[in-house]
Amino acid sequence: MQPEVFALSSNAFCVLRASYTSTASEIAELMDEAQFEGTVSESDLHKAQQALVIPRLRLAAELGWLPELSQAQIEKIFDRRLTLSSGALLSSVEMLPELARANLIADLCGRQATDVDAVNALMASWDTLDNSSLFDFIGSGRKVSGFPSPDWKSFLIALQHLKERHAATATASLLRSPTPQDAVRRLVDGNSSDGDPSSFLSLIVKEYENRNEATLSRITDEIGEAVEAGNSQPKQIQSSVAKIHKLLLEWMDLLGPVSPSYVSRGLTEPRSKALFQKCRAFSLHLANDEARYEDARKIALALLTCFIPYQELTKVAEKDLNDLDDLIKEQRDLELFQPLYSACDEAKSHYFEFSKTLKAQGLNAGSSAPVGALVRATNSFIAGNGNPNVGVNVLRERRMQARFSRTGKFQILKRIQKTCPG
Repeated sequence: MQPEVFALSSNAFCVLRASYTSTASEIAELMDEAQFEGTVSESDLHKAQQALVIPRLRLAAELGWLPELSQAQIEKIFDRRLTLSSGALLSSVEMLPELARANLIADLCGRQATDVDAVNALMASWDTLDNSSLFDFIGSGRKVSGFPSPDWKSFLIALQHLKERHAATATASLLRSPTPQDAVRRLVDGNSSDGDPSSFLSLIVKEYENRNEATLSRITDEIGEAVEAGNSQPKQIQSSVAKIHKLLLEWMDLLGPVSPSYVSRGLTEPRSKALFQKCRAFSLHLANDEARYEDARKIALALLTCFIPYQELTKVAEKDLNDLDDLIKEQRDLELFQPLYSACDEAKSHYFEFSKTLKAQGLNAGSSAPVGALVRATNSFIAGNGNPNVGVNVLRERRMQARFSRTGKFQILKRIQKTCPG
C-alpha cells in the first residue's frame, strides 16, 4: 500500500488552527469554532481533534506540521506558499529549520509536478536534519500544552514514517513530469557518484520500484512464457527471441533510471540479475542444444545492451557474444566449404574418370563432371570469400594427382583441412 500523499492542509494543526502549545481545552474550543464555521466536515474535525489530543497520534501531526517556527512565521509562509512559484518557494524556505523546510517542499511536491531541483532540496533538508534539536522542540511544546513528552524511540519511528511519506510524495511528483524516467535518472545519477547515497534517495528508489512493480512482474512473466515457448516449440524460437529482446528493452527503460544507485555501491539490482540469468540460460540452450547460433547471439547482444550499467553482467554477456561470433564464423566457413568438399570427394570417388576428363577437356568450369563440378565449386567457394588458398590447393592437388600418381589420393583432403579455418 502506497503512503498517503503529503499535504500541509490536511494536518490536524492546520485543520483546527492550533499551535504546538495549544492545550486540550484550547483544542476543544478550536473544535467548537470550526464546527460553527462549517467549512470542514464533522468527521475530519473529529479526526483532527483525536490527532492532537492522543499523544501517539499527536507526534505524527507535530512532525508533519512546521516545527521550530514561531506562529508568526507559520502564518506568513503558509499563506504565501500557494502563490509562490517552485523556484521562489525554494528560495524563501532556504533558511528555515530543516524539517519545516522539508515539509513545505514536500507539500509543494504533493500539489504539483516538480523538477529535480525541488527534490534535491527536499533530500538535502533530510540529510542535514538535527534530530536532537527537533526532539527538544517537540518536548518543550508538549510541556507547555500539558501533554506528555514522547520517548526517543517513538520519535524516531514517527520521523521515519514521515520521511517515507515525503519520499513517496516526491517520487509521485517526479513521475508527473513531462519526462518522468529522465527526471528520476537525473536525480539518482546526480546523487550516486560518491558511493554513499542519501538514505532519502534510497527511499525514492524503493518507492519508484514499488510503483512499477506490476509492470516489472508482467515483463518477468512474459519473458518466462517466451523462454518456455522457445524451449518446447522450435518453430517459436525466432518469435520468442524477438519478444525477449523487446521485453528486455522495456525492463531497462523502467529500471535503468535507478541503476546508478546500485552501481555506486558495487551492487547489481537483484531482479535484473535474475532476469539476465534466465535469458542467458535460454541463449546457451539455443547455442549448445539447438545450434541456433544467430538466435543465441541476438539474445546475448540484447543482454549486453540492456544491462550495460552492470559490469558484472556485461562481462558475461560480452564473452558469450565473442564465443558466439566465433561459432557463427566456423559455421559459415563450414557451410561455404561443404560444396567444395563434396565436389572434391566426388572427384576422388571417380578418379579415373576425373583424370580422363581433365586430359580431354582441361581444368575449367565447362568441363564434364566431375572436373567441371569441382571447378565450379572452387569458384563459388572463392567468390563467397572462402580462403583462396584452399580453392587453389584443391585444383592443384587434384590436377597433379590426375597426371602423375594414383598414390596418396587422400592427401588432398588432409591438406584442405589444414588450410581451411575451423
